[in-house]
Amino acid sequence: INTIYLLYMDILLTNDDGIKGHGIWALYHSLSKFANVTIVAPKSNMSGIGRVTSYDQDIQIEPIEEGYVLAGTPADCVIIGLKALGLQPDIVISGCNRGANVGYYSLGRSGTISAAIEATFLGFPSISSSLFIPLGEYPYTPSPDEYIHAANATAYIVRNVVESKLLKESEYLNVNSPMTANTPPN
Repeated sequence: INTIYLLYMDILLTNDDGIKGHGIWALYHSLSKFANVTIVAPKSNMSGIGRVTSYDQDIQIEPIEEGYVLAGTPADCVIIGLKALGLQPDIVISGCNRGANVGYYSLGRSGTISAAIEATFLGFPSISSSLFIPLGEYPYTPSPDEYIHAANATAYIVRNVVESKLLKESEYLNVNSPMTANTPPN
């Protein structure tokens, strides 16, 4: 049975793993089932960069079919998407990150979290999404299929949270999904 979804929201999607990260594409496909998704992502991996911005530097913007690729940080992607490109999303999603973002140590350094914080600072609700990799397996590079569960879980939350009061009462949501049992590390 084919399911037909009505497109009823606009989403700005970014990450810190860069445009070639498997997690952003898993999220793009899950979110595109019910939303107009515009990617504004870093050209290269920007993991662990925090809220660094390219304040006084020129940033190259490359259009792609799904949105834009920037030679900048995750925070730059949000700022440029919302301010320079004039996107007006219902929500900003950052991820799906390779590795969990839990605890004060990672929350202050994560580009994934920082993009969500930047969106909130600019007045837009946001969610960061990460894939938990068991500590004994890190640094492990999940396959594209290993992000599907996390992407679908995040999409479920997005569909249900935008109209709720939760994001009006919270600054942003930080979602960490486990790797599923049917996709264990090798």
